[in-house]
Amino acid sequence: MGSVRRAGRPADPVLTRGQIARAAYRRLSVIPPRHLRMSDLAGDLGVRTASLYNHVSNKDDVLNAVRDIVAESMDRSTLAVRPWPVALRAFARSYVAAFLPLHPEATAAIAILPMGHQPTVMRTYDAFCTLLDDAGWPVDQVMPTLLALESLCIGSVLDRRSPPGYMTPDDPLAVPAYARAYAANLAASAEALDLGLDALIEGLLARHPLPRPQPRPESP
Repeated sequence: MGSVRRAGRPADPVLTRGQIARAAYRRLSVIPPRHLRMSDLAGDLGVRTASLYNHVSNKDDVLNAVRDIVAESMDRSTLAVRPWPVALRAFARSYVAAFLPLHPEATAAIAILPMGHQPTVMRTYDAFCTLLDDAGWPVDQVMPTLLALESLCIGSVLDRRSPPGYMTPDDPLAVPAYARAYAANLAASAEALDLGLDALIEGLLARHPLPRPQPRPESP
C-alpha cells in the first residue's frame, strides 16, 4: 500500500523564482520579450499561471530575474585580478559572452530595465567597485567607468546578434567613404570590441596611471 500524503503544504516548494528565471531565459534565447507570455512560462513549468505570481510580480520582474541568471554566468573572479586594466579587459569579455545567448531585443530590454531584486548583479557591481576602490580611484569616477564599460559591452552584443549585413549601404556610390570602409572589413564585430577596449583602457590609464614599480634597494 502506498504512503499517504500528509495534508498541508508540501515540504519542498513546487516552484521557485530561479526556476521561472531559467524557463524565461530559455525562451528569451530565441524570442524577444514582447513575445514572452506568462502563460507559456507556466506551461513550461507545469503549473498554473497564477502560481507564477507567488514568486514574480510581473513580466519586468521576470526580466530582472533573467538578468541575475546572466550575471551568474559572468566570471566575477576576473574582478579579483590585479592590476585593474587586466581585470577590466577580462571582465568585459566575460560580460559579452554572458549576454550573447539572449535574443538581442532581450539584451536591450534588460539593459534599460530598472533594477529589482538581483543579488548576483549587485555582488558583481560591488566587486567592480572594489576593484577600482583598491586602485585608489576617486569615488565619483567609479560609476561613470562602470557605465562606460557596460555601454561598450552591450553595444558589442547587439552588433554581434544583429542580422548579417545589417549595415550594408543601399547606395554605395552616394556614400563612397563609408562604402570603402564597410567593404574593407565585413567582419568588424569582434575587432570592434578589441578596439573599444583598447581605447577605453588607454583613456582610463591616462586619467588613472598605474603606480610605477619601486626600484629594489641595492645590496651593500
